[in-house]
Amino acid sequence: MTGKNHTVEPINLDQPAIDMKRKPLLVAEGLHVLHRLAYEAVTGRDGAMLRRLALHHLRTGAQALAVNLGTGRTMRELTPWVIASLAEWTDVPLFVSANILDHPAILRSLGHRIVVNAVTADPASLSLSMRIAEQYGTGLAVLLVRPGLTPRGVDDRLLLAAEVLDLAYRVRLPFSRLYLDPVLACRPDPFAWHVSRGLPDIGSTAESISLIKGLDTGVRTIAALGAGAREAGVQKGGRTGAGMLSLLTAAGVDAVILNCKNTELMAELGPRSWTEARDADSGGLEKTAPAA
Repeated sequence: MTGKNHTVEPINLDQPAIDMKRKPLLVAEGLHVLHRLAYEAVTGRDGAMLRRLALHHLRTGAQALAVNLGTGRTMRELTPWVIASLAEWTDVPLFVSANILDHPAILRSLGHRIVVNAVTADPASLSLSMRIAEQYGTGLAVLLVRPGLTPRGVDDRLLLAAEVLDLAYRVRLPFSRLYLDPVLACRPDPFAWHVSRGLPDIGSTAESISLIKGLDTGVRTIAALGAGAREAGVQKGGRTGAGMLSLLTAAGVDAVILNCKNTELMAELGPRSWTEARDADSGGLEKTAPAA
């Protein structure tokens, strides 16, 4: 209870150090249309600048790149150029916004390198997205939300996860190419805002990830830590962000999208060069990053 003589302690998310042997794939969120330098590089077709921006994230320890170009007409038209430009010099996985589904030519040539990030669990559109992913060998990240159901707990997320897996089975999309995203968000009830100090509902998300893995060992999970961290003001420091990441890691999350320019958070993960991360976590890819 709370009152004049009672103080509410914030939830402690300072967990033990992250298990480096089980560290998830780290996906840098920096190539985003809302980031000024990324926007200028894309709209100006400046391949050298795009490469420098991407390389900066990879050198911080990221092992994959999130490319979010939004839904505007210009960005949709430039998407094939962006992906082809990145693929010229790096073999890291590319988590690309859903408009990539409208570009069969680039999917045909580079689909095996791409994870579509992301679509919702709306069955009206998910079936087509899955069929395209199956045809071109791409990965597919699915947000566990759909019209009429915005999950507020573990049970809702598991219901949607089961629906997604059932549909994937019917369209013959291998579960190993799916990334299910429980959608990290703040707690829905006002009292919890008081207790958690506005921090995302990391406990429910971590539990959902653990139970989703129990539905089928082949399916992967992903969490966008960057967005949740900004909601809580976590980007100002690395300790709370590292605590959140340690909980997700312990739950078995396979990939995390995060702000790799958060030096304190990346320091918590330990020094690790891009080439070491690439060889250990990305299947021993052959290309090497060029000199800056």
